[in-house]
Amino acid sequence: MVGKWKKIKLGLLLEEVTLRNKANLELPVYSVTNSNGFIPSTDYFSKEVFSKNLSNYKIVKQGMFAYNPSRINVGSIAWLSRSSPVIVSPLYVVFKINENIIKQKYLWYFLRGNIGLSYINSLTSGSVRDSLKFSSLQRIVLGVPPLQEQELFIRTLDTATELLTMYKQQLAELDNLIKSIFYDMFGDPVANEKGWALKPIGDFSMVKIGPFGSLLHSEDYIEGGFPLVNPSHIIDGKIVPDMKLTLSTKKFKELKSYAMKKGDIVVGRRGEIGRCAIVDDEGFLCGTGSMYIRIKKDYLPMMLQRIISSETIRAKLEHQSVGVTMKNLNAGTISNLEIPMPPLPLQNQFVSIVTKIEAQKTLVKKAIDETQYLFDCLMSEYFE
Repeated sequence: MVGKWKKIKLGLLLEEVTLRNKANLELPVYSVTNSNGFIPSTDYFSKEVFSKNLSNYKIVKQGMFAYNPSRINVGSIAWLSRSSPVIVSPLYVVFKINENIIKQKYLWYFLRGNIGLSYINSLTSGSVRDSLKFSSLQRIVLGVPPLQEQELFIRTLDTATELLTMYKQQLAELDNLIKSIFYDMFGDPVANEKGWALKPIGDFSMVKIGPFGSLLHSEDYIEGGFPLVNPSHIIDGKIVPDMKLTLSTKKFKELKSYAMKKGDIVVGRRGEIGRCAIVDDEGFLCGTGSMYIRIKKDYLPMMLQRIISSETIRAKLEHQSVGVTMKNLNAGTISNLEIPMPPLPLQNQFVSIVTKIEAQKTLVKKAIDETQYLFDCLMSEYFE
């Protein structure tokens, strides 16, 4: 489709704006983010980080674009929709477009999409941090359809974006529902309002730290073998292995004492304290930065995973972990951690409820994947 449209250098459509706030007017100071576009700088930085003298700041008027040259490669570019002007850091690039040829949102979708970002990354320069000069942005060539077709594309992409936002909100609401049910049934695991008996995890489980780094060498790693589970592979309570960082059958057998079983809880002991997941299959090896818990009695894996990843337990573990540069959990801290011991029938009831909600989450995730695929196909069709 793109082949029939006239290809135009952005330099013919964009004009840099260098208007400064020389009168030092009391205009709001804004920043540009990759997630929310233009926002007040105090919202972004949580405190005032800009100069008291704002006379050198650049003025941005309605419809103009602005970007941070060092962050446009991650999508930090936006145009101003509000009617009253704002000011941005002198480091920003500000430009306006020829609205008789191209729509703001059409250009925005292009520059934030994979194809636009690939152009941007190929044109950035800098010895310490890559940045995109306006002159480089002007060199990008874009197929530009008539304005009426641009409006149609924008509406289609907006619809796909709204669907993605809706599905992601549904996913967040389902996660919040699980948390709410957990606290309704069991209360805060630290405050223990329900008055359950307390036991250290080590009383009903075995806790084992992953192998020392000296047991693994670069030549031990292969692609497509047995996955290692380090903290970076524990994402949103699930194991997401890197299949390019795996071990051969021979090495796996040498380290078989660190092989985890289905139902174990793998816990990251470095970085983000409390990150953990249930091992749902055989063939995973506990990594150097992790430890695993093997339950012997009295607790269900899903229940223990929820306990360890709860906000108050995470805070408690954070307080008890050691390390100045990076927090570190040890096996003793986990083994000695006292947690409530609700009856198994109640645990089973919770697991049954969560299993049904997780099934709903799987359907929503599928819808997200399908909608994202549709969005990506549309972007390729419009901008390839």
